[in-house]
Amino acid sequence: MTSRFTVLPRESRHPLLILILLLSAGCRESVTVVDIPKERNYVIPSHWSPDTRAGAATHSFRIGGEAGEEGEVSILPMQQFAIGDAEIVNLWRSQMGMEMVDDQEAKTMASDIRIGHGEGRLYRLLRPGRDPEIGTGILTACLQDRHYTWFFRISGPAALVEAEEPAFRAFLGSVRLDRMRRELRERIRTASSEPAPTLPEWHPPPHWKRETPSSSIVLVSYHIDGAEGEHADLTITSLGGDGGDLLANINRWRGQIGLAPLDSPEPVTSPLGEGGTLVDMTGEEERILAAVVPVGGSTWFYKLMGHPALVGAETDAFKQFVESAVYPSDG
Repeated sequence: MTSRFTVLPRESRHPLLILILLLSAGCRESVTVVDIPKERNYVIPSHWSPDTRAGAATHSFRIGGEAGEEGEVSILPMQQFAIGDAEIVNLWRSQMGMEMVDDQEAKTMASDIRIGHGEGRLYRLLRPGRDPEIGTGILTACLQDRHYTWFFRISGPAALVEAEEPAFRAFLGSVRLDRMRRELRERIRTASSEPAPTLPEWHPPPHWKRETPSSSIVLVSYHIDGAEGEHADLTITSLGGDGGDLLANINRWRGQIGLAPLDSPEPVTSPLGEGGTLVDMTGEEERILAAVVPVGGSTWFYKLMGHPALVGAETDAFKQFVESAVYPSDG
């Protein structure tokens, strides 16, 4: 049996990519997926089972509770990736719909933990629900060495995560990072990436300037200048499956413009085209207009972010651009 690891190129350093990849069901050319024999690298509890569901690129194990609840364990190594306590904590708090915290408060949520022969940090986030069996819980362990930053995460209902914490700690203590590093390097040399998705045909307005994407996960990027010196940027990405929970994505975007998370997507969403969803949110200094469009087995994300007045002025053009897309027949 094997576990699947996702390795990002060293230039892809924004913590947002972790969440996107952990939530996504597919990978593109910027991601190399390699199979690592689990028996040689760590010891798992007998009640954890390898996650063999289609599209599970980074979720390595499933945990079933006695009441039918389910948790997940994932492992994600990233090359030369530096990240602080607040970035890690807020990344997951955003996913859980919780308010952001500053670095000082984030440090109180972290503790030292042994990961193999190294010293890492464990971040404990629990959001109890009205029923303690269905609250949300995440434990993320992080260790940074000279070559990789390693993330180990267990998530699921809060009660299940709390019950599994001793097993998770024992699992972390059994990890052999030296073996993982050697095997990753060897397999990355020979592994071939999946082909990039074929781009749709679009009809952008002439004043939108196409630019080289600043991140390897972005397929297409446009820059827009306003008459009064305002600026906005449009990025387009495509992920396998549903691309992650809509509310989690909305709350992540809200955090980017200083807005508190929502409990439901309804206040900021409306239908767009055939099956698409338009998201519209305005902060004090920036506005985000996003379109989420499911096509075949993938989901396309269009995000226009910038000065509120300019984004407002470009709203109709944005909608027309998204609706003009002619996608490849294979989705």
